[in-house]
Amino acid sequence: MDIKTYSLNDKSTRDLLIAGNTLYAKLFEFFDSHSLEELSKMEGKVVIDSDKLFVNFMTKKLKNIQDARLEVHNKYIDLQLVLQGAERIGLLERNACKDVSEDRLAEKDTLLYSDKYTEFVELQQGQYVVLDTDCAHAPCVKFGDCDGEVIKCVAKIAK
Repeated sequence: MDIKTYSLNDKSTRDLLIAGNTLYAKLFEFFDSHSLEELSKMEGKVVIDSDKLFVNFMTKKLKNIQDARLEVHNKYIDLQLVLQGAERIGLLERNACKDVSEDRLAEKDTLLYSDKYTEFVELQQGQYVVLDTDCAHAPCVKFGDCDGEVIKCVAKIAK
């Protein structure tokens, strides 16, 4: 999979995302109105545009690779932004996932898989990744000296 990390300051990537879905303009406007430090102190769900665009703020304990399950979504694209700390996200193409471990599609737009993955993307503070509905992802994986917790937000952008 060709999943890249981006900096919030990367204007060319922002422009490409906005050209594909105008909800990104509202999301980046929200991010620009706060510092990373301010964002890292937010908690819970912040609604930007009803059920079309919202951001979930969280502090998560990093997991060992064997404990981090893949997840996919049908209705929303994820933009995952690290606010403090770092994390590794496991990746696998959705169509390669076979072993459903939990179906939460009706209540949380999430389908969990226990398939193994060997591809990763690493996110540092201030970096984000865009994960479309064709990408299974296992967030909050430990790596190297990165152990403990990550403070992050996950923007949910309607398809």
